[in-house]
Amino acid sequence: MKNYIDLVKFQLRKKSNILSILAIGIAISAVFIISVYMASQNSYIKNEMQDEIYYRTMLVSKEDNKDLEKIKEELEEIKYINNISYVPEFQYGLQTDDFKTTSLSGDIWVFNATNDTLPEIVEGTNFPDDDNYYLICPVNFYPTNSINEIEKYSSSEKFNIRSYLNKKINFTYYGDKYYTTKSDNYTFTIQPKLIGLYKNSDYSVDENICYANKKFMTTIAINNYKDEVADGGISNYEFQKSQGFIVEIDKADHVNYVKNELKSKDFYFEFLGVVDREGVNKFNIEMNIICILIITVVFLFNFLILEKDYTENEEYYNFLKILGYNKNERRKVYILSNIVKNVFCIIVGIIASVIICAIAYLVLNYYPFLLRKYRLVFDFKYFIIITFILLFVSIINILIDINKVGDYE
Repeated sequence: MKNYIDLVKFQLRKKSNILSILAIGIAISAVFIISVYMASQNSYIKNEMQDEIYYRTMLVSKEDNKDLEKIKEELEEIKYINNISYVPEFQYGLQTDDFKTTSLSGDIWVFNATNDTLPEIVEGTNFPDDDNYYLICPVNFYPTNSINEIEKYSSSEKFNIRSYLNKKINFTYYGDKYYTTKSDNYTFTIQPKLIGLYKNSDYSVDENICYANKKFMTTIAINNYKDEVADGGISNYEFQKSQGFIVEIDKADHVNYVKNELKSKDFYFEFLGVVDREGVNKFNIEMNIICILIITVVFLFNFLILEKDYTENEEYYNFLKILGYNKNERRKVYILSNIVKNVFCIIVGIIASVIICAIAYLVLNYYPFLLRKYRLVFDFKYFIIITFILLFVSIINILIDINKVGDYE
């Protein structure tokens, strides 16, 4: 057997064989990387929809929206709704110098929450009551004023939020009239106590999102609209409340049920977050087409290379005959060289794929938001297809040329 391997090695040392193996191996790797990227993005989109608060939160109102308490009671009767807040009390952007660093602005988004809607608390506790101001922030914390900016941060820039646990945080914020009057009467301070740290979502970017209790959010909203009067002479705060409610559903699986219930009770509703399903489908179609084209090119390239390889090696097989190798022995050398060549193509593809995935893993480990919160999902579908394609091509070439190898004079 060793003799056959030596003969195959001698044949495969040709520069053309090495280049063709590298080319096909890189093509295999490209198909694998594209399929991993496609699977990872689809996994991200699917799971982000379940984790992201906006995809299971909606603005809900009725035609007149007059009796808000009555409307709220109706909403409370619907299963799977676990938080109802007035529009102006749902979220707010805040900034504090306590969270400011050389690279982080100290800005956060604060969401209205209850103990039923909080993510998993990993340190500290949930809201003990609604008599004071409480805040709960993520373990992996990047207080920055833009969710898009967060993509440029490295893991080394993470804020040490644990050092503030069970301490009061100083926030300064401004009422709407600040922008026109510049008056100190519309500059406010609030000092919530950081009582807990929650586990970050695996998919949704929540590294600058904290949760606060109802009293905290109501105080912020009242001060924000202080002395502002809307059309009709009512305060702007009351006017904003009359726009309806922000309703949070406990799980993505229950969204359709809640939608049907709201429709049956004549509620108007719209989700705060939407998914571009048409864009996602277009992306998948394009990626699949690219993979199919690469596989087709590999099929044709490998077939032509093997045929060319046989033609170039006719003298080699004749030389083996002169050396005393019989017909079957020459055929074994040909079959073995054919198989070995394709095995090397697959090995090169695997090695290149592993190297690229390892580099991607290291980069994402240091820049965790570079691709939002993609998790590498390994899809071997196209890798298996292209492997069988190579096997199929080898069999075709062997069937075409095997008799020539044996009968060559």
